[in-house]
Parts: sequence; structure tokens; C-alpha cells
Amino acid sequence: GGAATTSDSDLLFAQGPASLFADLSFWYQMEDGTLIMPDKRDDILIAFIQKELGLAAPDIVFSLGRSRFGQSLGEWLQAATGNGETAQTLDNAWRSFVYKRTAMAQQAPPAPLPEQDIQLLCQIAGEERMALYRYDLDTKTTVLEQPLNRYADKMVALPADDGLAIWQTAEADAGATKLFLWHNEEMTEISWDAVDDVPGSKPLHADLSRGKLILLPVNSEYGLLDVASCLGEACLLDSLAGYPIWSPDGVHMVMVDPSYEPSEPHQYGRLMLADGAGELIRIFAFGASPFWLDNETFAFVSDEGEGSQHMIVTGQVDEEGYDWEVLLTVDQLTAVLNDTRTHWLDFVAPQPHDPDKLVIVTTTAEDNERTLFIYDLVTEELLLALPFSDSNASGESYRFSPNGRFLLAQYFEVDPNLQTQNSIYIIDLLDGSTSVKSLQPFVGSSVYWHTDFSEDGDWLLIADEQMLYLSLPGSGYEQLIFPETGPCKTAVWVDKNS
Repeated sequence: GGAATTSDSDLLFAQGPASLFADLSFWYQMEDGTLIMPDKRDDILIAFIQKELGLAAPDIVFSLGRSRFGQSLGEWLQAATGNGETAQTLDNAWRSFVYKRTAMAQQAPPAPLPEQDIQLLCQIAGEERMALYRYDLDTKTTVLEQPLNRYADKMVALPADDGLAIWQTAEADAGATKLFLWHNEEMTEISWDAVDDVPGSKPLHADLSRGKLILLPVNSEYGLLDVASCLGEACLLDSLAGYPIWSPDGVHMVMVDPSYEPSEPHQYGRLMLADGAGELIRIFAFGASPFWLDNETFAFVSDEGEGSQHMIVTGQVDEEGYDWEVLLTVDQLTAVLNDTRTHWLDFVAPQPHDPDKLVIVTTTAEDNERTLFIYDLVTEELLLALPFSDSNASGESYRFSPNGRFLLAQYFEVDPNLQTQNSIYIIDLLDGSTSVKSLQPFVGSSVYWHTDFSEDGDWLLIADEQMLYLSLPGSGYEQLIFPETGPCKTAVWVDKNS
């Protein structure tokens, strides 16, 4: 055929460039030893074989003569190249080759890319083991930095993106967990047996203002790790009874102890007041989404004792009673929807850098449809009511962008074919525009383990097994990265010198 054009690649990529190891009849049929292809894929594929795999035309003809009936295209290419390519690396190279020739890949970024590298937690191609990889945006190269075992599962960036925290279960003992800090190409191991009387070890995210790493419980208690001390001579690790939400002055915290993973503060559970170091003062309610209005006033979602979240109430640090003042009810919010279904308050938090505005997500009791609201605490006005998810989704997880402009909401949704889809909604809180990414499902996962923002807060990175999405939210720009690895669980930004 003729030379493949950008439009041919666009069409093929939009269809999803199928695996080279798919059903033989999808790609070609053998008739007297000749290769027959159904459409423009032949031009793109021949270019791939010659330019990417380095097979000249005589080599292709010779190898076709040695192909066997029923052999997939990928198997034929593995035999023809003879360079030990695994199915994963060959498919990655094929998808990357097609993508690089699309109009999408030709677009120039509307802003400079971050002066950072990308760390990846991925399988080693063709193996069960995980490993730590580094991807260089400038050279577009992937380097294996540190092999791990096959149970390495969680990874987050340290404060200021200066290294990593990595969690894995020990190979020899399924009950033992290990937390590693990766900094300046060195691993610092923080290990203990996963028993009830020690804090958790699953890193969720770093509290940037305090230099602390919040650790989720493996069995019972939360952990708060002082990163600087643990990279030095002594490691300070505190146990907490719940997930901490500090008052603005840091003197107090409200802790929530959700009853199920991924243990995030919007989830329903036991609420406790503590001092700034986590020393318990009192247990004061069962509820969800605690936050602070000022140094003395906290608020949370109350369930009215019926197991359903209906109202936001406030309390005072120095008042031990349970006579909560109602701040806002779900009925006040949903009155604008003209919807008679029962709604619950699913997520409530002040907008970062603009704490007088509450960002609220409600869900319908019948079918989990979500609506986002922005409420002004000063004017008591409803600024936005945005239905954004009309599917039966569960397993919710939320995070703000560092600049507070975007809310990321992750749900597990079931499509019409009863297939589970992991979907991340990216909601612009300025204009209400919404985009969604449908990813490979990871049960019991958090949006903190799938997404990461660059140090300047502008660039969003999303890991989706065989590829990475790199986008500038609000601009419409996105590019894809195909690392030379096996499937990836997490990708985070790190300082080039970390």
C-alpha cells in the first residue's frame, strides 16, 4: 500500500490499536503464504515493522515464508525479530508507534512541561515482580532504578516531590509489611510486623504544610510520619486514632476513623477531637467529611442517627455537648434540582485557597447519581449545581488540585455490559466543565494512587496500566506516554535530583 498518513493513524488510534497478539483473523489471513490485510493498517504496520523493529523488506518476505498457520501477528514478529521482545513490550511499542503519528501527538504543549521526572511503579515486562522506574520527559527514556517484589502496591511522592514512599508486603510473610522511603537513589526501610498495636504503613499522601506523611492502617491505627527525621538519624512516627484534619492554627485536629478502605475523610465513621499532636480529647459523633470553619469551630456531615447523611452541622472545641448547630441541609441544596429522589451528602470540603466556599457532592440513594455544588458560606448563596455522573457508581475517592481549581472524583462504575470501569472525573470549579478518564479497574484504590499533580500544580499525571495521561487541565491539551515497562500501578512527579 501507499505511505500511511496522519489521518490513517488517527483513525486506527481512535479505534484502539488492537493487540498484535489478538485473533489472527482480525489482522490477516494466510493464502498461499501471502499476507493480506483488510485496510490501511497494512501501511502503518509495515512502517512499524521496518522503522521500529528494523526488519528490511527481504527479512519480512523470508520470515513470512517461515510463518505457521494459526500464528498471531505478534508471535510472528517475535520470531522474526529474534530479540527477546515480550508481548507487553511489543504491544507497547506498536501503540506508541501509532500514537506518535496522530494529530494529537503533534500538538505543541500550551505551556512549558514541568522541570521534573516521572517515577513509575510498574511490573517488570514478562515478570511478576514490580520495580521502580524513572521516565525522563526530555529524552523520553525509561530507566529501571530499583527492583521490588511482586507485592509492591502503593507509592506516593514525599513533600516537595523530593523522593517517594513505597509500600509492599514481604514475600516470605504475608502478614509483614514494609514502608520504604526512596531519596537520592537510596532506600530507607521503615519496617514492622503488621499487628494491632503499631501504626499503619500504607502511604496515602503528604501534608505539604507540615512535612508529614499520612499512613493508612493495615489493621487498626493510622500513622503520621515525619519525613525529614526519617531521612536523617531518627525516625519520628506517631500513631493516630483516625485520619487527621488540622485546625487552621494546627492546635487541634478532628480525626475520622472510617469503617472501610480506602479510609478517606469524607467517609462515614467515628469522629474525634484531639490536640495538634493527635492526643485524644473526646469522641464526639459519628459522621463524615469533617472540616474547620475557624480555629475554634469545626463542622461535619451528620446522619441524624439514621445511617444516611443529611445535614452539615457545627460544633465548638470548648463545648462538650452534642447540641449541634445546623449549617446546611441536603434539602436546601437539592431544591434547585427539581428531583424527588433521596439525596445524601457524599463529600464536603472547603475549597483550597478560598475556604469561604464549600465544595459539596451529593449522591442519590437509589442509583448513586452525583451532583456537585459550590456554596458560599458568607453570602449563603448557591454558586453552582452541576450533575456530573449519572451512572451507578461506587467506591468514591476525591482530591483537589493544589491550586484548588479542580476537583478529581474517582468512582467504580458498571457499564451496560456489566464490566467494571474505574472512572476519574476532572471538574473545573471555575466554569463547571468536566472531563472523564475511564481506566483499568483497581478495587479498593484511591485517587491519590492513580493521579499526581506537578510541583507547580498545573500538570496532571494519570497512570492507566500500559500508558500515562499527561494533561494541562483547563486547556484541553493532553499527551500520552508509553513507558517501556510492564503494567504500571502508579506514576508520580519527582524532583530531577531526588
